Amino acid sequence: NASVNYDSPNFGGFQVMAMFTSAQASTATLDAGNNTHPRILSLGGQYRAGPLFVGAGYERHSDANTPVAPPVGAASLRNGDDDGWHVSAAYTWGPVRFGGTYTRQEIEGGTVATPTDVKYRAWHLGVDWKIVGPHGLLASYTQARDAKGTPGAAANAGSGITRPGVPTAAVLAVTPGAADNGAKLWTVRYAYTFS
Repeated sequence: NASVNYDSPNFGGFQVMAMFTSAQASTATLDAGNNTHPRILSLGGQYRAGPLFVGAGYERHSDANTPVAPPVGAASLRNGDDDGWHVSAAYTWGPVRFGGTYTRQEIEGGTVATPTDVKYRAWHLGVDWKIVGPHGLLASYTQARDAKGTPGAAANAGSGITRPGVPTAAVLAVTPGAADNGAKLWTVRYAYTFS
């Protein structure tokens, strides 16, 4: 609902960005009914000079699960402290730019008695060629790895997004390919830049 943001000046190609949310859902609720204080913290940095670009970012969602009573029982949900980070780099050599990204996300879920975590990892490589004039060609490859973590974890805690979870041994026995929930993407694109 509200956030505080800061982007630093450019120091010889270096720049730092930061953001955190200042609103929280428990302000107008009795503590007995809501023991969460949702926050988002995001940090990023980049270096851009000449043909080189390097960037990295980190984001944490604290208490991201649906507000619940304080965790006094085994069935109480965990707070849902989700986080993720990425690192990227690109280099321009004449009319061709090469780049890549690696990212990792971890989703916390489950209950106090039975905690679950699911991890996602993906990487991307690409090349962008400005052929001549308005003509360009781009090719890339992206791979999202299979979800890893606690067997049986659904992996939608906090994020509100249904994603592939981690199958249990019983599920794998019935559906051997259930653990193969990653993806591979090839892209080839021609671009024409209008004036």
